[in-house]
Amino acid sequence: MLTGGSLTVRNEQLLLAQYPGLLVARGAGEPTVVDVIAHFHGDLDLADVRGIGYNGAARGGGMTIRRAPRRTATVANRAQTDILPELDLLDRTFRHRGVAQLETSRGCTNYCSFCPRGHKGIWSGAAPEGLPWMLAAMSEVFERHPHLSRTLYLVDEEFIGRGDDAAQRALVISRTMHDAGFRWESSCRIDQVVDPQRDRAWHLERGYMWRELVATGLRRMLFGVESGVTSILERFNKETTGEQNALAIRTLSALGVPTRFTYITFDHLMTLEELRATHDFQARTDLLLRPLHHLSVEEIVDGVTDPRFVSEHSLVIGAGKLKLILPLRKGNALGLEANEFISLDEAGRTFDRLMEARSTHDWRPALRMTSWTPETEGHMILVEVTGKASAWPVYEAPDLLEPLGNVLTEPVTEIWKRYRFKRNHFAKYLGQSIRTAANAGTPASDGHARA
Repeated sequence: MLTGGSLTVRNEQLLLAQYPGLLVARGAGEPTVVDVIAHFHGDLDLADVRGIGYNGAARGGGMTIRRAPRRTATVANRAQTDILPELDLLDRTFRHRGVAQLETSRGCTNYCSFCPRGHKGIWSGAAPEGLPWMLAAMSEVFERHPHLSRTLYLVDEEFIGRGDDAAQRALVISRTMHDAGFRWESSCRIDQVVDPQRDRAWHLERGYMWRELVATGLRRMLFGVESGVTSILERFNKETTGEQNALAIRTLSALGVPTRFTYITFDHLMTLEELRATHDFQARTDLLLRPLHHLSVEEIVDGVTDPRFVSEHSLVIGAGKLKLILPLRKGNALGLEANEFISLDEAGRTFDRLMEARSTHDWRPALRMTSWTPETEGHMILVEVTGKASAWPVYEAPDLLEPLGNVLTEPVTEIWKRYRFKRNHFAKYLGQSIRTAANAGTPASDGHARA
């Protein structure tokens, strides 16, 4: 039996001890599979099969019998001439609701401490010129399954890679798949977006690259953020920082790149301070920006470091108005003490702090603060799915509901006639505001103004 993959290689000794006849593929699978087939047919000795771990012949005398683990030389990724898949199982895969996978590179550019792979830091990309014929062959299979999304899942650990031509290579691959009628997904490192050691020209090139990748079929890209706390990232050996991750997330969202992010919330070595810091990072509202298709790459690359730009475009709430309504002693709150409620002076100070924050962060929504009194308390008509209409809240009625009729069996005008809280109904929706600040910087008002 031949096994492969990073987890089997990581547990090679345990597996060989438990399964003496096992063969463990320790590198790229293509040459190993070819050699194993040759060995099966008697054309190649086991010791000549490339890239395997296995148990040698039994050694020792008397009561001691030991099989010594052996290893053969692997073939480096950069020496591979063909990493494209066989397609004999693709049609059957589609019939069983599977997907089409492809590789355009192997390896990774970094040495993350939690990664089980033995080829950390080693990356090699295949030449894009080898793709067209493979995509044409895959298209023939896709055409037999017209209900399937024409999406290719590139299982590259690091799609972009390294080298001066990395961005151009990525674009050629994307355009090639787009020209063949495919969309695609993959994964790469966050430093392919923002790198503090690179200059503005590099970041502009990457910004244009990401927009072009989206335009030529990128459906989603996965990024291993893993943490927003620099000390944790150092322990993971990610060679990134929390601020770098924040800038990259902003840049990708502003450019309109569909993303997935992986994040390790807990690790067994983290301190309580790191746990607090990682939750603070996850709670930040300045990471995701709205897609800014109308802005140039230059404006976005420069803007993600500008607090005013970030505040203006943060994807938090697309609200035009923030309204603070002071609570009224009603319903279940009738039995509470007066000091359980915020006073008008306290509410005013809260409003002042909001006004200060609004000025500091350039918030756009208008601000309103309204005090409800028994005279202006809001009432409403609740309509259930059965058509039953009730006035609410009516404190002396069961469940605070006073029946008014059924909108399915009589005109709404008749129900409105029975509604004895018309004045309060209008007060709810047309109530007066006692403090206001208009949208986008208009000065505040201390007088009454319509909400």
